[in-house]
Amino acid sequence: MANKSTIGLIAVRGEAKPLLKFIQVKTTIEYLQARFHLGTLSGHDIILAEVGPGKVQTAVATQYLVDHYQVSLVMSCGSAGALDPQLQAGDVIVADKVVLHDAGIHATKGFRYLGIYDNAHPDGLHYHRYLTADPTLLAAARQAAPSIKIGCLASGDQVIASESKKRWLAETFKAIAVEMESGAMAQVAFLNNIPWLAIRGISDQADSTLDFGLENMITYSDEPSSLPGKIRQSTGKVAQLAKQPSRVIDLLQIRQAIKLAAYNAAQVMSEVIKVL
Repeated sequence: MANKSTIGLIAVRGEAKPLLKFIQVKTTIEYLQARFHLGTLSGHDIILAEVGPGKVQTAVATQYLVDHYQVSLVMSCGSAGALDPQLQAGDVIVADKVVLHDAGIHATKGFRYLGIYDNAHPDGLHYHRYLTADPTLLAAARQAAPSIKIGCLASGDQVIASESKKRWLAETFKAIAVEMESGAMAQVAFLNNIPWLAIRGISDQADSTLDFGLENMITYSDEPSSLPGKIRQSTGKVAQLAKQPSRVIDLLQIRQAIKLAAYNAAQVMSEVIKVL
């Protein structure tokens, strides 16, 4: 087991690679469809959880960091979409609070946001609209990178590729960026009474309407089941993209923007850890 001073970091798949360049990794284990990289950074013991996208995998990995490695704090790092029109691709933001934007009720009159249910008050009336980042970690971020933008981060199990939805998130929650993991990490940290911080690089601007091509590129594990079928499916997708070279360019640009965002966020994260 790690000692109480161990720092837990969480990043999604490829977005963990820039962080790994700063960490002296000693060993890596795989568990719960996640990779846990154990090492050091600036004299601190580090456990970097490399997870799949979304809230559930992040929540499970965060609780595992708490239970198995007894981390004293957790921080997420990676990319986010801008909601603030002043943010540009490559900028880095730090969340002073996070809101789980998809936690609520869809009724006839529309969506009613509720927030995070507090089971310490089982009357069904207590919800947290926001979860607040640790003040000491925020101060360390300000010291490490004085020019970073600090504000509310929206988080949920949705890729937000719509300009109108981005406007709604900004207006409803006064959020400056949106992503998929930090809200779950923050909620688990809240339940375990440990500090948290989220550092995110901006991958796309607030007025961009993205076409990820996901509808035609997603592969489901249970169909087709045969290897020849999978090969035919992959070949068909490549052929579709070949007929639309502009989509190929768009996808490459999106990928490069995400890489830049993750790299810049990792740099700031490493500087914050040096301050701690």
